[in-house]
Amino acid sequence: MIIENKILKSLEIVKDLKRYIQQIPHEEKLIFISPEKTKRLNIEVDYRSDYYSLGVILFHLFSKQYPFSNTDTMQLIYAHIAVTPPSLLSIDPTIPPMIDQIVQKLLNKNPYDRYQSKEGILYDLEYILQNPNKTFILASNDFIKTFQIPQKLYGREKQIEQISSLVNAKEKSFITISGHSGIGKSALVNQIHNKQVSNNIFFAEAKFEQQKNMQSFNAIFELLSSYIKMILLKEDAIIENFKEKLITQIGNNIQLIADVIPELKAIIPQKLDMGKLHPNETQNRFNITFLKFIETISSFDKKIVLFIDDMQWSDVATIKMLELILNDANITNISIILAYRNNEIKSSHPFLLILKEFERYQNHLNVELSSLEQQDIELLITETFLCEKTEAKELAQLLKQKTEGNPFFIKELLDNLVDEQIVSFDNKTRKWSWDTSKLQKLKISDNVVDIVTKKIEQTSLSLKEILKYAALF
Repeated sequence: MIIENKILKSLEIVKDLKRYIQQIPHEEKLIFISPEKTKRLNIEVDYRSDYYSLGVILFHLFSKQYPFSNTDTMQLIYAHIAVTPPSLLSIDPTIPPMIDQIVQKLLNKNPYDRYQSKEGILYDLEYILQNPNKTFILASNDFIKTFQIPQKLYGREKQIEQISSLVNAKEKSFITISGHSGIGKSALVNQIHNKQVSNNIFFAEAKFEQQKNMQSFNAIFELLSSYIKMILLKEDAIIENFKEKLITQIGNNIQLIADVIPELKAIIPQKLDMGKLHPNETQNRFNITFLKFIETISSFDKKIVLFIDDMQWSDVATIKMLELILNDANITNISIILAYRNNEIKSSHPFLLILKEFERYQNHLNVELSSLEQQDIELLITETFLCEKTEAKELAQLLKQKTEGNPFFIKELLDNLVDEQIVSFDNKTRKWSWDTSKLQKLKISDNVVDIVTKKIEQTSLSLKEILKYAALF
């Protein structure tokens, strides 16, 4: 009877989930927070975040314990992101195994691996209420009503494994990622970031802008600024230890770094006397100091991963500094990832020249991203619309034909098909469907850029003005 009452209570909670989540005391909210809500992952927060919180609520309802009970805030956040919760059966073997499976599904780190609808959760709980000892396939009545492509990569498993291997190694490595615009270079690095967030790794990213007249080293300074901000969140003893190491290793020349990374002044507030040099020696002193700074931070706390995007717009000074880092044997425990559009960079660009240097380096990996294959697009469709592979085949063929397998254009075209209700959700069958005859007759521009342009044209006048203004920066 006790288990039956708890299942009934579970049904009540699911039906009024928003209210139950809102009633969680402010001081306890971290106990129930979803991984994506910690803002440590590059995953958008949507309604499925509440299903993770529901998993914590049900875990406590059936076991009188929380899946993660760390008292330290950072350890609790880490647990939500990276630690697998214990099985309810390990706490109370009398709990129905299927209840444990439901809770584990709700507590998945990836929103796509959780339930996708409240109806799917209710169906499975009600089935257990009527059949407490039976096993069954979870989420067989689950569905996705909102058009939402899973936040995962398709067809990039090999590249993720290769890059992760270098990032995890405690040594210096250089990784270059090339491909056309929209092919998924940034998305690939974001996936690596999410995959490594549970490890002892610091990750920062910056990018070059085509329209901006960026100062020399600007992208590198932005990355290192992020690192100092991370240090400033540490305990006072660690900050003091970091300060002592900088002074010991670099001396008064650390003032050069503080002058270009303002956040460092919170650690070294006093103005240090560096002495005067002949103008010809100033740049040489800066380079030596900068390399010493990189050496110091890469050996201080954790592995450092620095990602710079759009290197086709990079400046010569940054490229030369990257070459110096590459050739400095004292700098270890750092991975530098550089992405660029290989169809938008001239053969005379200095960055292409340094690539030859990278190729001679032992821990260098060059990843050239190509278009998605037909089977990758089919998988994307089956997971987006929870349909069978046979159903996805014809739609996948159309997407492949019209987008040439470019991930960004595939998403834009799918979005367009949903907007035009050629692909739609049927409330009666609770399934997504598309009319294959309409797809075959559909006149879609061979240039998918036209679809993006059309979408912009349909926006309000005020939004167009904002987009025009933003394009100048």
